[in-house]
Amino acid sequence: MDLRTLLLPAALLAATPLLADEATIARLEAAFAALTPEERVAVQEELEIAGLYVGPVDGSTGPGDGRTLEDAATFIEENSAGMVAVPLATDEEARAFAKSLAERGYSSWLYGEGDEG
Repeated sequence: MDLRTLLLPAALLAATPLLADEATIARLEAAFAALTPEERVAVQEELEIAGLYVGPVDGSTGPGDGRTLEDAATFIEENSAGMVAVPLATDEEARAFAKSLAERGYSSWLYGEGDEG
């Protein structure tokens, strides 16, 4: 048995989370793009205040949208010490998260004290 035979299963296992991560990012990109321009501006404002977005606040979409929204979900979960879960496994969950961000539903966990809501 050579080294490649031993390393191949480990490489396949290591790649699995990356594929799931890319699928989540694609769902979030689609969810953000489906918002109205006004809702996208609201999301960009929320994420800018939280220090998670540095682009123009103009409601436009771009290649980093999905990653930024995923970072926001991770930040919210960590900032809430696990009290807030942000499920993103389905298109519907990604759309609900994007919509809630637009409605400022996560403000207290993004830049507030986390106990206002």
